[in-house]
Amino acid sequence: MSFTTELPLPIPDFNVLNKEACFLILDGSQIEKLELLLLQQDLQPQAICPIRFLPLREVSSFIVKLTSAAMSWFTQYNHANVGYIISSEASIEQLAIILSDFFEVLSAYGSKVFFKVGQPEAMNVILNDQECHLWESLSKVWLPTRKGWVSLNHDETISTKSQPETYHLSDQQWKQLGDITRRNTVEKVHQHLTTYFPMALKQHNAPLLWTEEWVKNAHDMHFETDTDVLHFFNILALLGENVLKTDRYPHIKQLLETPSAQTPSMRVTKADELAHKEISHVK
Repeated sequence: MSFTTELPLPIPDFNVLNKEACFLILDGSQIEKLELLLLQQDLQPQAICPIRFLPLREVSSFIVKLTSAAMSWFTQYNHANVGYIISSEASIEQLAIILSDFFEVLSAYGSKVFFKVGQPEAMNVILNDQECHLWESLSKVWLPTRKGWVSLNHDETISTKSQPETYHLSDQQWKQLGDITRRNTVEKVHQHLTTYFPMALKQHNAPLLWTEEWVKNAHDMHFETDTDVLHFFNILALLGENVLKTDRYPHIKQLLETPSAQTPSMRVTKADELAHKEISHVK
């Protein structure tokens, strides 16, 4: 695994038919105060957010028409996997409503989960399903992922399914989205360690593989949120892997390994606090 966080090059040409227009969709969960940033550029953003989820508007996705000013802002922001381009005959208002239907989807197990409409790698999973009813409104998409640009065209030989009340992810799509989530977590942990504990990474010949392995271990121990995992890696960085492999810090090891009335999040947060205290005592 390698991390390419910048917008991949070369940037493709967005050539469309005269009756179509291009639009830029951006992920508000990754770009802080996205709507304000777009308004400051006079880009007239439309929120991709159902009315029932308006409290989440600030971290929703937004769509703007792909003008030269919008493309200039996007390229200067220069991040992969935070936005993508679509071409469509529909209006921006129609597209905002259509895409809002994907704010919430059904997992492979039938439970409702939030979906990041503005994240290219996630949308790549959805739009590889040519039967998805979204293709009724799209002709082409350009997705800048961390592995490069992905271009998808509407295959008009394949009939799209009728629009369901809530889009149901297949087993394969669910697995692919899980892989993206884990990759995102590994990237966040790697960036966190690079910033705060660079020596923890330099101790390993293959730091990314080491990070991946311990992210999996953290998940297996039911530390599932990104915040939980970062607490877990703080402990590893401060005390080393021996915190779990020996009994040198039994009170911390017990918090990490032994279920209790406390939630896993509470236990790993407390263990992180104790790890910092151990280091302060040494100093």
